Amino acid sequence: MKRPPGPSSPALWQTAQWMRHPIEFLTDCAARYGDLFRFQMAGFGTVVVIANPDLIREVFLGSPDVFLGGQSNNMLRPFVGDHSLLVLDGDPHARQRKLLAPAFHGERMLAYGQAMLDLAQAAIDRFALSRPFALHPEMQAITLRVILRTIFGIGDGTATSGQTVAEEQAQSEHLFRLLQTGVELASNPLLIFPILQHELFGLSPWGRFKRLARELDDLLRAEIDRRRQRNEYQGRSDILSMMMQATDEQGHAMSFAELRDELVTMLVAGHETTANALGWTVALLLQHPALYDELAQDIESARDAQGALDPEKLAKLPLLDATIRESLRLRPIAPLVARLLAKPLQLAGYDIPAGWVVAPAISLVHQRAATYRDPLRFDPHRFLREKLPNNEWLPFGGGNRRCIGAAFATYEMKMVLSALLSRTRMRLAPGYTPRTIRRGVVLTASEGVPVIVEERRAAVRLDHSEGIRKRVIATGPC
Repeated sequence: MKRPPGPSSPALWQTAQWMRHPIEFLTDCAARYGDLFRFQMAGFGTVVVIANPDLIREVFLGSPDVFLGGQSNNMLRPFVGDHSLLVLDGDPHARQRKLLAPAFHGERMLAYGQAMLDLAQAAIDRFALSRPFALHPEMQAITLRVILRTIFGIGDGTATSGQTVAEEQAQSEHLFRLLQTGVELASNPLLIFPILQHELFGLSPWGRFKRLARELDDLLRAEIDRRRQRNEYQGRSDILSMMMQATDEQGHAMSFAELRDELVTMLVAGHETTANALGWTVALLLQHPALYDELAQDIESARDAQGALDPEKLAKLPLLDATIRESLRLRPIAPLVARLLAKPLQLAGYDIPAGWVVAPAISLVHQRAATYRDPLRFDPHRFLREKLPNNEWLPFGGGNRRCIGAAFATYEMKMVLSALLSRTRMRLAPGYTPRTIRRGVVLTASEGVPVIVEERRAAVRLDHSEGIRKRVIATGPC
């Protein structure tokens, strides 16, 4: 049998390189071994990395009974549960995806646009002026509040009966702080290894995470029970209510365990990945002032008659879309997508046994000179000049497991970036050069992207209490 080539160093050493310097490790292996190579990940077995787009197409179009995406994500199971879309395969995966799809339909995003803008505007009002601060935590806070608004409908004017505005706000803030702490604990990349998943009477990082997870379970159960008892999920447009209304072909609704695991997946994964992508996009833009100005001018053209940013117009801006696509190309949030082989496979003349993982390499495909001219250069205009095949732009994976929240994440990035570029002038903190680091199972920019906001302009936003457009003047120089 002919096995793929790969490093011969001890598995622990390979794992350490993969954990500490994933992009550099993959790039070095590709330079030494070509478009298909293997490495050992201690505790998880052999990973066959694929950097050839044609071979990646074979994997994405292959039978889901052979290429098991769910089982390859088993390391996430302790975080997201047994019923998460991320860890399911076969019929259960297809059923769950079908039940979730309506909540993430493209047209549905338009209903969330104004909320995304409002939450970003409110965060910008609190930005420090003329002194450095880390942008990434601010992006996390925005994307987490977006998730709370769109998933639970908190603050959308449709509070559950029996709740006062103050009670709803208290519930929102408690959930926000709980999730903020939980995500921070889960971001420790070492916690994916089972040997470190011991509670130690609640004193270890894993113990603290599990305690927060149990508290979150209690809150979610109480909210779902309240909505079911009072039939309050009917007719509402938040994602939780839509999930509660969804039924499969046999007329069965999702169980609490299914709802809980999908909600946790969205809460933990949905906002963290988008926050990382936003941080990288701003860092890249701030290194290219001419592009920053060009995009800011484009965004100014997407205002309504009252002078407020129009979500529908923003969503259609070609350069804004291209900037996000290029940022996700150059700095993908995950370097690989994985499929566990249920059966032996022959690929590019190599014999790959069952039980190994085949992994299309997002970062390597995105840096192929054969596809992208000057691939290490940040150039959004490349996406305006030509349309690229789906198997050569993979930030959301591909095939039947392409990220179901891709449209949501992209749309949210457009809204938040538009608010930032229309309201502020900022620059990177002196001496800062962004580099890629690992944060949990995803990649992010180092040091939280320290920036200095030099100017904060007035905002025009919808005053929901009066139903009219109203100019809000932010503090600081304008």
